[in-house]
Amino acid sequence: MPDLMPYWPVIGLLTPLVLGAAGWAIRMGLASKKDLDDHAKAEEKARQSAIETLAGDIGRRLDEIEASQEKAAQRTIVIETEIRHLPSSEDIAGIKQELAGWKAGVAGLEREMQSISRSVTRIESSLMKGVGRE
Repeated sequence: MPDLMPYWPVIGLLTPLVLGAAGWAIRMGLASKKDLDDHAKAEEKARQSAIETLAGDIGRRLDEIEASQEKAAQRTIVIETEIRHLPSSEDIAGIKQELAGWKAGVAGLEREMQSISRSVTRIESSLMKGVGRE
């Protein structure tokens, strides 16, 4: 330490300068309050812009959904209108019963026609035999 005694006034003068320069360098490397405020404002603007863009996208998507729902509702109305004109299961059952009745009636007529046909054939045969005798 005795060797440093002659340099003590220089060390005393340079120490505040070195510390001041180091403090200044550190301060310049750190962000100031103004810088932080400016950065926060820029981030807020970017966030607000993103929110507005997202809100616009959501609005457009909702409009598209509403339009497709309107189309589906219109198609449903058309389908319901068409279905009203179709026969019901009771109508189909009634038609089946009616057809069964007609089928039975046709079968009866067919038996009668066969009977008539046999009678006509017999009459014709007897007439043909009678014509041959004369």
